[in-house]
Amino acid sequence: MYINLLFQTITTKKQDVTKKLKNNTFQNERREMGLKKFERTIRIFSGQLLYLLIFLTIFLPDICAGQIDKQSKKYSDEAVQKLKSNCDYVHVDDREYRIISPDDVARKRSEIIRAIWDTGQIPDRSNVLVSPNCQSPLSANPIVSRVDKIEIPVEGVDSISDLAYLFVPVKRNNRLVLFCPGHSCLLKDLTEKPSQGIEATVTGLLSDGFDVLSVYMPHVSESNCDLDHCKIFNTNLGIKNPKPTSGLRLFLEPTIVSLNYLLKRNNYKNVNMVGLSGGGWTTNLIAAVDTRIKLSFCVAGSMPIYYRFGASVGDIEQFLPELYRDIAGYPDIYILNSFGKGRKLTQIFNRYDSCCFGEKQHDPKRDYENDLNSFEKNLNEKLESLKCRDHYRLVIDEQAPSHQISGFALDSIILPGLNEK
Repeated sequence: MYINLLFQTITTKKQDVTKKLKNNTFQNERREMGLKKFERTIRIFSGQLLYLLIFLTIFLPDICAGQIDKQSKKYSDEAVQKLKSNCDYVHVDDREYRIISPDDVARKRSEIIRAIWDTGQIPDRSNVLVSPNCQSPLSANPIVSRVDKIEIPVEGVDSISDLAYLFVPVKRNNRLVLFCPGHSCLLKDLTEKPSQGIEATVTGLLSDGFDVLSVYMPHVSESNCDLDHCKIFNTNLGIKNPKPTSGLRLFLEPTIVSLNYLLKRNNYKNVNMVGLSGGGWTTNLIAAVDTRIKLSFCVAGSMPIYYRFGASVGDIEQFLPELYRDIAGYPDIYILNSFGKGRKLTQIFNRYDSCCFGEKQHDPKRDYENDLNSFEKNLNEKLESLKCRDHYRLVIDEQAPSHQISGFALDSIILPGLNEK
């Protein structure tokens, strides 16, 4: 198109010049020579311009793409560096209790909720996509009556949904357990890896008649297992002027929104929660802000930051200073888990844990067992001052050989605790 336009322009120009020369009464041989010279110059210029257009057509896209790629890489590198600095570990001494009286409990809970959602209440939405009677992600088991797949939209991000499964047993006791398996992309136990006891926990709960809602960590799906918590925490949710604590909602909303949906359709006697690893941390935070959770069990999921060492530091959501330094440390969060009629928190630590919160990951200058027993005693004294006796229990699992919910933890602590009258 551009070449045709060029030649039309040249032809028009030539005709105009020729017309003027022919109409000139002083036309002579010299002017004829000038015209021929002008035509030759135009032809040479046209040829050079044609070569330039061909060159630009072939090579300009690659040149531009290269510059764009370099600029994009620069921006993405800058973004990555910003995320990394945002997620750098900051040590916090969170041993101070801010909850002194029963009146402080509701105020502190509201303060945490407002820090995460910038409002006075937890989300009440229940907009989930349910695929009923789907194929079970567990091994075939006759105790399972139905499995529903639940996809939870991430508010502010249309392209991402979180994932949960509702398991309904054949014999139901009309009670619900929320189960968070932590940093696992599968619910089925694999024989080639040390078992985390995830499938055994789900089937054990189902055998006792509990409906089980198993909720994955955020951004984990059947086709994508994204466990980069720094990147997840910094997901752009389209919030104007987000707070440093806003990213925590990504870890809590999948469970809260799914629970909202289930409670609109089921009249459960009570709702309880069990979590392993990062799922144990999720259990602590949700039970702190959502009083619908009665009994909660955190297995190898968290401990006060002032006791943490090495691998027990955890991801950004575990040590975010704007929460644990500025609003509520873990001791206060455990009180929020435990305070109230019919509420209780049980924490289980595996002494021989291969990941975190075990004796190997504890500060070698300190005594592991003494630290945990002292903390249990101290927290129970604080709860008693708030008129809550026997609302907190800490157990060191001596039988778990790795990072897992052991058979001992399930059969001797969790199931009896759930069925305690």
